[in-house]
Amino acid sequence: FIRNFWDAELFARESEVTAPNSDLRHSEIFWAMEYVDEAVRAGDVAVVRVILELAEAVPQDEFRLGFLGAGPIENLLCDGESPPSGAMVDAIHRAALSSQPFREALESVWWTDSASPELVARINSVLSSDVIVEERTD
Repeated sequence: FIRNFWDAELFARESEVTAPNSDLRHSEIFWAMEYVDEAVRAGDVAVVRVILELAEAVPQDEFRLGFLGAGPIENLLCDGESPPSGAMVDAIHRAALSSQPFREALESVWWTDSASPELVARINSVLSSDVIVEERTD
């Protein structure tokens, strides 16, 4: 699963420029990204564990950790019609406490104006003191 997810991310990034005729290969690996996307949209708390495992698989890759933060993690925290559930925030908080790569991914979250100050403060509390999560106002 983890390899398919990262293969799909790399394929998507490279295919924008170099592989316009690779639809079959893309469909064979893209299922992992679709799974994560669907679980995030459904608000499935179990997806936090999956994202944690994805982050742990690429601990030194700033680009991919940023992709997780600005993608699935940000979507869990900021893109729903309502704020994330307490269980979701707890799961993200626990993952951040337990994993440096997950914390690095979390640093890429851009907060929307609708994010509660309490949520932002709780997430920021697990980041190193010299890191500030940027707030986005779009």
